[in-house]
Amino acid sequence: MNINKRKKSTLLLVQTIKDDYAYLEWQKNNFNADIIMKPFPKLIRGIRRGWIYLHLPYENVWYNNWKNEISNYDTILIHASSITMHLPEWIKSKNSDIKVILWYWNPVTKRTVPTEKIRKYCEVWSFNYKDCEKYNMNYNSQYYFKSMTLPENKIDYEIFFIGSDKGRAKIIDGLHENIDKNISTNFNVVTNNSNNIKNKNIISDKMSYDEILYNISKSKSILEILQSTQSSPSLRTFEALFFSKKLITNNKNIINYDFYHPNNIFIIGENKLQNLKGFLSLPYKNISQEIIDSYDINLWFKRFFNN
Repeated sequence: MNINKRKKSTLLLVQTIKDDYAYLEWQKNNFNADIIMKPFPKLIRGIRRGWIYLHLPYENVWYNNWKNEISNYDTILIHASSITMHLPEWIKSKNSDIKVILWYWNPVTKRTVPTEKIRKYCEVWSFNYKDCEKYNMNYNSQYYFKSMTLPENKIDYEIFFIGSDKGRAKIIDGLHENIDKNISTNFNVVTNNSNNIKNKNIISDKMSYDEILYNISKSKSILEILQSTQSSPSLRTFEALFFSKKLITNNKNIINYDFYHPNNIFIIGENKLQNLKGFLSLPYKNISQEIIDSYDINLWFKRFFNN
């Protein structure tokens, strides 16, 4: 398969903003990409969400400019979310020959169940093994970008965490309380309910991705806490892999991945917390570039067409 030719004939769709790091990296890697919905103020976005959830007529009035260009492509790859579930049907109504791929980059929720109706119009894929087994979906991993660079900074702390609550705040708060006090940490939990957290110092505002990269550059390791419905690595895993940072995770399945090495990855619940300081002092074992490359967006993209 000629990947460059395939890129030219494929459109990636996601609901984000044009200065989002991933959107910029797609363009840097020569992908055609667009944002699914037109930009609107918060109040109008709320009306739009209700309109889409109710599946009211003329939903396409909210769609961005890509809707006028689908004849230029033979494949459209959609990053699934609660507001994209009707897209495959609409796209197929405009071009019955086009291939539509709905790729789940988050665990399935009540609003994003891949129903039989949805499957009439698209292929369904997921990064999450649990969802692939439960809903009979095709699997493709999360991806990252070889083109992404990390700023150069001296190491100031040993563990960095950034993430929204999503039911994880108590776990992160407990870890903060129980790990060796000689381990320096930078924990940042974004939450609207601070009652779940004893240590208010770890409550944080949202960070831009540049801020996240800055903090990763200053840390020896990255902490990943998966949601209870998730069984596959998150973005944090691939940041650790691509930037040669140690990973601390509650993902017990990670031992089965080709990039796993006990010097590099500490598994909460399998490894004892009292051994965490010793783990952090072990030398990092370099992972082969071939393995790292397999999680780059270009090979991730290619896997959708291998079958």
